[in-house]
Amino acid sequence: CSTLRLEYAKAFIEANRPQIIKGNSSEIRALCGLPSHAHGVDAGSADAIRGTDLAGAAEPFVAYAREHDTVLLITGATDLVTDGRRTLGVANGTPLLGRLTGTGCMVGALAGTWHSSGEPFAAAVLGTVYMGLAGEVAARGNPGPGTFHVHLLDALGSLTPDQVVQGMKIIQA
Repeated sequence: CSTLRLEYAKAFIEANRPQIIKGNSSEIRALCGLPSHAHGVDAGSADAIRGTDLAGAAEPFVAYAREHDTVLLITGATDLVTDGRRTLGVANGTPLLGRLTGTGCMVGALAGTWHSSGEPFAAAVLGTVYMGLAGEVAARGNPGPGTFHVHLLDALGSLTPDQVVQGMKIIQA
């Protein structure tokens, strides 16, 4: 959302070579040197990744991931995960997740948690699916934002492996 933050991110990535880089579509577009339409720290609608042309939308991100030997985890209405060789979309979620501050950070924390015991691409996909699915569970009954928040925390703590496997919505790029 600022030149200072972008330059810091680039320097951090160069110096530390993280295995997973997570951001919204506007943040990752800026990181890749593409035009970005962010609104502060929020992604601009013009930068949204659409499941209808996932392969086309993923091209610059695939190149960046390959060049930096990393996994890009790009959050949005359709999430995108690529390591430069494999690319998947994740269609789990609800618009309510975008109205609650910190859900993108929670996706990063989930991906990092699974990465501690597994491969980064799978960890990024699982973290994204898990958060999106928890959002879907929390949104049942059309709650208001405060109630949704509480239901989201409950869902994050109670999803079972079977629910995750049965509920994941993966899009092949």
